[in-house]
Amino acid sequence: MNGEDPSNAMPVIFGKSSCAEYAKEAYTAVVYHNRSPDFHDEIKIKLPASLTDHHHILFTFYHVSCQQKQNTPLETPVGYTWIPMLQNGRLRTGHFCLPVSLEKPPQSYSVLSPDVSHIHVPAATALDGTVPLPGMKWVDNHRGVFNVEVVSVSTIHTQDQYLDKFFALVHALDEHMFPVRIGDMRIMENNLEAELKSSIAALNSSQLEPIVRFLHLLLDKLVLLVVRPPVIAGQIGSALCPELHGPLCPSKFSHSSAIYFFIL
Repeated sequence: MNGEDPSNAMPVIFGKSSCAEYAKEAYTAVVYHNRSPDFHDEIKIKLPASLTDHHHILFTFYHVSCQQKQNTPLETPVGYTWIPMLQNGRLRTGHFCLPVSLEKPPQSYSVLSPDVSHIHVPAATALDGTVPLPGMKWVDNHRGVFNVEVVSVSTIHTQDQYLDKFFALVHALDEHMFPVRIGDMRIMENNLEAELKSSIAALNSSQLEPIVRFLHLLLDKLVLLVVRPPVIAGQIGSALCPELHGPLCPSKFSHSSAIYFFIL
């Protein structure tokens, strides 16, 4: 979903063989008389190329009646939880243990994570500067009760913090967009050169898989910094050159017989 309203549901879920190619929702199998059910369904989603803070996956839990009574629905919603797709500008993946709300999430819930029990407010509003999320009642006192794993296969999201920072800084230079916000950091133009040098040196700490997957783009940006040094705060960033002599140590690829390279 790209918003909280039901009309914001996006047709990006891959359909099954007998259904439409894409759907706005998918259902798991029904588990009969089990208070701690295990769902083994795999649901594939085609993520939009451009994500915002409002994009999220919404999970709705239903009680399904075996015998439908007159004037009563067959399915009754009993819980809700969600996963925001972005956190500090990065795609959220991995294993999640999420709390489940007994009531529909409040307005603008998509920008928050369900495991956040309080939101910050001005100090004059609350003694400790926080208030509980409005209108939220949770299963088992807000403990994590729903386990789900999100795995991403992407040529857009690196899922590596060092590559993310480097590409974000280079993009800011290309577009002349300042200040740059990376996670909780707010980088101004006057300290961008130091942050860029630091991000280049830190590339050696990146994981091998994302380095290989984004190698063509990484080399393109590094070589461009050498042959066309950026202008930062009115000065040519020639001091970047020493950092570009070897940010990717060959030892990172020592266990791979297919890839060896040096940046000179």
